[in-house]
Amino acid sequence: MAGESYRRIFLWDVENDREAGVLEEPPRMVRALEFSPDGQTLVVAGGDRTIQVWDLVQMRQEVVLDGHAEMGQTLRFSWDGRLLASGGSDHVVRLWETTEYRQLSALYGHSAEVREMAFSPDGSLLASASGDSTIRLWDVAAEKTLAIFEGHASSVLTVDFSPDGRMLASGAGNSVQLWDLNTYRKTRELQAHMGTVNAVRFSPDGQILASGSWDGSVLLWPTGVGMSTAVGTSAADQASGLPRKFLLHQNYPNPFNGGTVIRFTLPRSGEASLMIFNLLGHKVRTLVNDNRDAGEHLVHWDGRNGNGKELSSGVYLYRLKIGDKMRVCRLLMLK
Repeated sequence: MAGESYRRIFLWDVENDREAGVLEEPPRMVRALEFSPDGQTLVVAGGDRTIQVWDLVQMRQEVVLDGHAEMGQTLRFSWDGRLLASGGSDHVVRLWETTEYRQLSALYGHSAEVREMAFSPDGSLLASASGDSTIRLWDVAAEKTLAIFEGHASSVLTVDFSPDGRMLASGAGNSVQLWDLNTYRKTRELQAHMGTVNAVRFSPDGQILASGSWDGSVLLWPTGVGMSTAVGTSAADQASGLPRKFLLHQNYPNPFNGGTVIRFTLPRSGEASLMIFNLLGHKVRTLVNDNRDAGEHLVHWDGRNGNGKELSSGVYLYRLKIGDKMRVCRLLMLK
């Protein structure tokens, strides 16, 4: 573990809870730290536009990389450690080989700062999240853009590949979006956070997606929920990833204690509302009240009302409405 203070970087032995070393004179205003996969190298980016490479065996600075026109924002090693990607406020993604740390390429396309990047598990793809509200998917070997994912309305702060490389998760605003890397389509949107989502990560087995937010919460999403194609879709619809039917699914888990996920599918885009009611018909929470794209959507409910107060145990109704169509289901909350 590494942390910066007063132009020094402190290394920490987290198992024994003690300081493991100090690196002197890192870049001013450190913005990014990244360990190599073998743990023997630390790269540091900061406000002086340089990237420092530190040898943690010898505890010395090995080389300084100079390429970005503005401060660095994010660093990421490929899984095999052979490549280093750097992104900065100059809108550019740069790739470096890690034997001699020579720049291999500069990838242009973003119109705002690069906030975070991720390599696919096999290292053939790189995803970059940007302040221009897009995610770009790059072919590393060909040094070209394969796809541009547009779906977020604000700066994309975080991105991560699933362990099997078939799915990409991104976070911006108060939502998480999932992208199919075979079709390059958005497959679902997860909403529950009250603040900006600034971190998404898949579990090593790919069964859970974690999302962290400036609202102080971390939510866990079961990736198996809603991953199958909706019943009644045609072969053409399955290929496009779009459902034909308006569906509201049973929440999962049910009964629940602490939080549950509600899944619904829309055959077309439109103004959608998803609300929670008690058995007296009184609305206790609005979970969705905005325009939604066609496709599958997952929304988390934490068992609280609109004022943040925990509700009592019992049966509640959740109602989905879009246009003249409406569906209602029951759920059971236990304390």
